[in-house]
Amino acid sequence: MDSTDLQKITNDQTITNDWHIGPGDICQLKELSEEILKFVPIGIQVLDSNFCIRLWNPAMERVTHVPASRVVGRNAFEIFPNNTATVELEEICKRVLKEGRPFFKKSNPRFMVNGSPVYYKLSVFPLHSLHSHQDQQEDAQADNHSQAGFILICLEDITEHKSIENELEEEARKQAKGMEEWEKNFYDLVEGSLEGVGISRGETIIYVNPSLARILGYKDPRELIGQNLLITHPSEAWDILRERVERRRQGKSNAPRFEIKGKKKDGTVIELDVSTSNVCANGEWVTLTTVRDITEKKKIEEQERKIHEHILHSDRLAAMGRLSAGIAHEINNPLAVLSGRIQELLTTYEDNKELRHNFASMKRVCDRIGKIVDNLLFFSKQKDEPRYLYDINEVIEDAISMFATQTVAKGVRVVKQYAHDLPPVIMIASQIQQVCVNLFINAIDATKLGDEITISTKLDKAKKCAMIIFKDTGVGIPKDIQDKIFEPFFTTKEMGRGSGLGLSISSGIIKAHKGSIRVRSKEGLGTIFTVKLPLPAPEDLQLYGMNRARYLKSPL
Repeated sequence: MDSTDLQKITNDQTITNDWHIGPGDICQLKELSEEILKFVPIGIQVLDSNFCIRLWNPAMERVTHVPASRVVGRNAFEIFPNNTATVELEEICKRVLKEGRPFFKKSNPRFMVNGSPVYYKLSVFPLHSLHSHQDQQEDAQADNHSQAGFILICLEDITEHKSIENELEEEARKQAKGMEEWEKNFYDLVEGSLEGVGISRGETIIYVNPSLARILGYKDPRELIGQNLLITHPSEAWDILRERVERRRQGKSNAPRFEIKGKKKDGTVIELDVSTSNVCANGEWVTLTTVRDITEKKKIEEQERKIHEHILHSDRLAAMGRLSAGIAHEINNPLAVLSGRIQELLTTYEDNKELRHNFASMKRVCDRIGKIVDNLLFFSKQKDEPRYLYDINEVIEDAISMFATQTVAKGVRVVKQYAHDLPPVIMIASQIQQVCVNLFINAIDATKLGDEITISTKLDKAKKCAMIIFKDTGVGIPKDIQDKIFEPFFTTKEMGRGSGLGLSISSGIIKAHKGSIRVRSKEGLGTIFTVKLPLPAPEDLQLYGMNRARYLKSPL
């Protein structure tokens, strides 16, 4: 039985008012009560109307460490004098005695017992004198709050529980303080982090640290709070973001780390390395994101990739160059003998038209083979020729004039737009003619009946160069192979119609002349090749001298 049980018994007027104790039961009830008071674990004391102690059970002795022999008959409030709890208890007992209503203290009073604090759970009940049931009813009718004759005080020692409670409270305070400090330190760490950190709810940004604001080109992180995630990414990345947000809403997992394009405040597109994790904060799920700007890293990787490819390409070119040189030398020797013998036969059978025609055809084939050998030697960088000043328009015209019949037969219109204010250019004329022939043949092959090829020259005074432009309205070059057309042996022509060396050799020739060659093409609309050759400096003109200039006199 505890104080709650006693409260229920006291408050239940039906039970207490209906008790009827016969004379023969009093002794037995007294013995039973003494046994209950002896073994009940709650300290119980009974005070009379003068607050003198009439009963002090063994549990009360254990609770207060005061034996009953020292307190029974004494005033209850003299046991622990000069104690705030004693003063408070006296006031409680007077009120209970006067009002006849029980009292339960929610807080735990503390008494100093032998110099140590002892905490109690306190309950105080009014007890009426044992007189007839009829007298009690009359008293109740006369006054609903009739004064009680005795007071029952129940004390439960909860010192040990209080100690544990205090320890738990102290531990909770320490944890709360530690959490507060940790949160502050964590906030400082996040705010000072070199990596960008952001928190979003759905597509809405709710936190951005200074580093992330700096990565995205914002001076103040508050500019981003409340904004949609999409403003920090270019439109081509929106589908990726929306898909990740939708998967998160559906409870599906996303790859925790990914690369995506970001957009700075000024619209600059950057490369970002992003890590995300879902966190439940205050009962709602948010996304914690860490961001690193890897734009420079990507540029370095791309440069390294290009350097690596360039090295591999150079190695392949060197190997092919050595192979080409070997093949060229192996062909050149017997070709020179064969060409010489044919020339002798042409002279010997000068009057025989049929034989002369056949030998002339053989001579043209040998010359063609010789040209191929020259290409191989140029490719292997083992052949060079002297340079002179030339009129670039005449060089071009001399190169393309031999293909007039071919363009007419195919129904392709050729338009020539030569600039006449071009100064002479230092070059190896045969090599520049070879470039023009390659570009013109490619234009013819790419066109059909009704198409047009425009050949023009221009003077770029700002860049001090002469420009040769071959433009056609043919089939164009697919975008995915435009960066490959200058590679050796790359060709889109059918087997037997092209070696794949034409544009590669042309590019090499122009680079050897310290110029450049560029291509612009759109599939189905045509192609434009632009060749730029540097104009000679005054000292170059002085060096070469006009007396060494060789002008090709073919009419335009």
